[in-house]
Amino acid sequence: MYESHCRDCKYFEFGDMKNQLGTCHRHAPVPSIDDECRLLPNRIAWPAVWPNDWCGKFEPRSGHKNCDACLRKAAS
Repeated sequence: MYESHCRDCKYFEFGDMKNQLGTCHRHAPVPSIDDECRLLPNRIAWPAVWPNDWCGKFEPRSGHKNCDACLRKAAS
């Protein structure tokens, strides 16, 4: 049985391997918001997510075996 974590989802893509932060590609990129909660429509980005995050739109990767091994290989 799959755990419904982002790292195991077909929409998750690793970005910063040092921090293991990735992006969710379930929906189109969205405008960014600055520290003062102002919308920045000229800065569009995929939502940043951590591998252990989760949501209700999880879909397992097809042919997914063992993501921990994939994480170790990608980090090396």
